Amino acid sequence: MLFLMSHGKSGNVIYTSDGELRLFEQIIALLEANESLANVEKLFVGIFCRGQIDYAQGTYGDLQSFMLCTHCPIQLRDRTTLMFSVPDGVVSPRHPESGSPFMEQFCKQLRFIVEIRKFHQKMDQGLQCEGGYYHDVPKCTDILMGNPYIDHNFSRSHIEANEMIALINKLREDFPKLLDQCENGKKKVMVAAKIITPVLCSIYLEV
Repeated sequence: MLFLMSHGKSGNVIYTSDGELRLFEQIIALLEANESLANVEKLFVGIFCRGQIDYAQGTYGDLQSFMLCTHCPIQLRDRTTLMFSVPDGVVSPRHPESGSPFMEQFCKQLRFIVEIRKFHQKMDQGLQCEGGYYHDVPKCTDILMGNPYIDHNFSRSHIEANEMIALINKLREDFPKLLDQCENGKKKVMVAAKIITPVLCSIYLEV
């Protein structure tokens, strides 16, 4: 799992400390090109605002107009899933004291459900009862699957430390190769790699 938590705006753009990055083209595409992860079940979780429609202030009609599925501008691998805290075009709710209701619900449901479709369904059902989300919208969150016709399951199998270290070392080897293939070695691509490498290595976990 890889969690991407930041501020964001429409077009699936997220803010960084020195600018902004396009989620699909400058982050997900790099990871999808990594052969070490080709046959690994991957879940990318995006918790950031995706537009200006606010659950707290927008009308039900406004929200209905943003219930379309997210357009994915890149080809996702079969074993890749993206889950978003809100549909495209909507502000991601956040409580001043308790934080993200999406993150709280995610942790609750993860204890019981291993199949990602069922997990996402339970997430939506749970969030409809949360403050900050409308209880009568068709969906509270959004999900994209590289191949929706196969099972996507969280693995609960035990992994030895040496296996995880081998995977992390392989990822470290692959990233320089990816950067060499990037056009002109653009600064934002370098920034993306610097962000992704330590984050992926630190939170790529088997649940």
